[in-house]
Amino acid sequence: MAGETEKVDISVESRILGELITSGELLGKIRTIVDPTLFESPISRVVGQWVLDYYDRMQDAPGKAISDIFIARGSELNDADRELVHAFLKNCSASWKPTNIKYAEDVASRFFQQRSLDRLSDSLKSKAGSGNIDAAQRLIAEYVKPEVVHSRSISLLNGTKHIQHAFQNEDEELFALRGGMNRLVGGPLCRGELVAFLAPPKSGKTWWMIDTAIVALTRGQKVLFVSLEMTEDQMIRRFWESLSGCSRFGGTVEGSAFEDAGNGKYNLVLGERMTTRVDLTDEGIQRIQSRYLALNDDNLKFRCYPTGTLTLQKLQSELKVIEVFEHFIPDVIVIDYADIMALPPGKEKRHQLDSLWMGLKGISNERNILVVTASQTGRETVGGKRDADESNIAEAVSKVNHVNRMITINRSKKDKQMCIYRMSCQTMRDGKECFDQLVVSNCLEIGRPWMDDRFMSQVNFPNDNDSDD
Repeated sequence: MAGETEKVDISVESRILGELITSGELLGKIRTIVDPTLFESPISRVVGQWVLDYYDRMQDAPGKAISDIFIARGSELNDADRELVHAFLKNCSASWKPTNIKYAEDVASRFFQQRSLDRLSDSLKSKAGSGNIDAAQRLIAEYVKPEVVHSRSISLLNGTKHIQHAFQNEDEELFALRGGMNRLVGGPLCRGELVAFLAPPKSGKTWWMIDTAIVALTRGQKVLFVSLEMTEDQMIRRFWESLSGCSRFGGTVEGSAFEDAGNGKYNLVLGERMTTRVDLTDEGIQRIQSRYLALNDDNLKFRCYPTGTLTLQKLQSELKVIEVFEHFIPDVIVIDYADIMALPPGKEKRHQLDSLWMGLKGISNERNILVVTASQTGRETVGGKRDADESNIAEAVSKVNHVNRMITINRSKKDKQMCIYRMSCQTMRDGKECFDQLVVSNCLEIGRPWMDDRFMSQVNFPNDNDSDD
């Protein structure tokens, strides 16, 4: 276990150094606490000092200029260290630049605080061990915690920057959902939010979470999808259908579309659409992969866990492992779905669920990311006989207290026949609330819960006297 811990520490150290090389914004925020002598690796100490020297002159991170610095200053090193530094810098990549500055700042702050405490502990043991008690006490009295100082209080009546930042903070917004969904939920989804889909069983929660993950991916975000219900092969099939827009079996399927009827109204027209079978040749697969890789790097990962085995603590641990060993820090985590995670200790299930959802909200705040998940409604909504809303959330209504937005999915038997979903958003912490339902056409055979949409007040439905029974 000791060897494993050392490997993690070195990996964290290397990642922090890589982020300092590539991000002037991060360096500017933590310059006061960066002490290269606190790095454990000799390579990190050398390169870290080069980075600080460059920043103090240029007020920016060196980036690609680190290679020029090596050429200019490599002669200061012995042959062995020069080779190690050269090997490290050969792997220097623009992808090291952090996309989540706040989280990178927190990680670096914790690292330098831990290393400074390690140094203090060693010095105390040395002084106390030699009987120099006064010197040991002076070390304690003079110790200054390496900490990025932020203003603890905000005045709304003095200065303008805090107010401007609150209304113009583009870094807070991650991405907008498709079409009318963006208006329905009150605008773009943001860092620090917990967003949940609410639906009866078997109503499409997983499809909507997959679609949300893919929208985030196409908007340049790093996405981790956690499945607690499906096998790895099932998840791959669903994701690939969504990514490719092709179906597993091909052929003609039922579909619906909105036809302009004038005066701001649209007729919902039922019909058929042709689907293309998934191309499983190497060339066919690589063509789809290239399409998404052209938009961004390999920014979509997923994990599958058996139902009821993933705890909040294990999720936190897994995020750390992915961060350290795969150099992947997600902007968006999608969990399919929270209610089937392993519950925290507690006497009553509703209290356990409340703690679980509170913990997920805590993760979104702590890591400054978006967490998306889902919950089921009670038995009275099964089969679509009653519309789902936040009043019939299964087990613990208090889940609503922890989410920023609760997006409700309704799909009765008649809705299925018309190939539509009816979406609403009852819970919203910010933005303008929308009281109209959104009618969404879909084609799940190609993994697309969203094809097009119109608000209910705009839609003329087909004459259909069939009941849902």
